Amino acid sequence: MAITDTYKAVVHATYLGKNIQNRFYYQQTAGPTVLGGGLNSAMRDDLVPIMASLQVDDLVYDRIEIINLDNPADFGIFTGISGITGTQLGSPMPSFVSWTFKLNRSTRNIRNGRKALAGVDESLTGGNAPTTAFQIILDAGAPIFGAPITNLTGDQYIPMLVREVLGVVSYKEAVSSAQFSRLSTQSSRK
Repeated sequence: MAITDTYKAVVHATYLGKNIQNRFYYQQTAGPTVLGGGLNSAMRDDLVPIMASLQVDDLVYDRIEIINLDNPADFGIFTGISGITGTQLGSPMPSFVSWTFKLNRSTRNIRNGRKALAGVDESLTGGNAPTTAFQIILDAGAPIFGAPITNLTGDQYIPMLVREVLGVVSYKEAVSSAQFSRLSTQSSRK
């Protein structure tokens, strides 16, 4: 691991009997930690609690798989998030329904990114949108997807937009900011 290395982190959760995955990319900008464990603890402490606060309690986090894209020998599976659940108490919507967030690009040379979170609580929606009260919570939680995350030892990671096809990276650019977009009917664009 080295400062400026870029990591792929896949967060696994179980929701309504299905494996739900969210892929994130981060570049390390500071800190002493070696291997992917530093990113794991930053995600566990900064990112996952905010994600869980937006999801229904039927969603249970399992693990984070981390791969250093600049050093394939640096990888690991971390279970420190195992058992964390969504915090919203309500009626779970189907697994293809998600809250979506726009990851704003830092250059016009690439597309904006997107993050979709399954585990939508039906009682927090109405008319194909979040309720007014929950819209405020979604807007407050959205910036975490565009902000640096840090662990207790001082390792810092910034979110990245990465184009990776079959392990080949064609670009890496920093996320400039993030915002809540909408209630969506798909959890993946693929």
